[in-house]
Amino acid sequence: FAIEMVKKDAWVSMDLGEWSMMAKGGSRLAPFHGFEQKLPAEIIQEVRNLQEKILNGTFRVPVIEEPPVSD
Repeated sequence: FAIEMVKKDAWVSMDLGEWSMMAKGGSRLAPFHGFEQKLPAEIIQEVRNLQEKILNGTFRVPVIEEPPVSD
């Protein structure tokens, strides 16, 4: 997005934070590698289902910006 805007000489300053989110294509889950055999199949399927919901916009992961509270 940003590169295309610069190429078109149409860049304007903006907050690009939302473009780092999975739903906008800015991030993705790493492969399971060897963990497919170590994790229960229902957990792997749940992760895949949540990923699909994030990508299609039906689930939004909350962003908590406060410092974490320790025990």
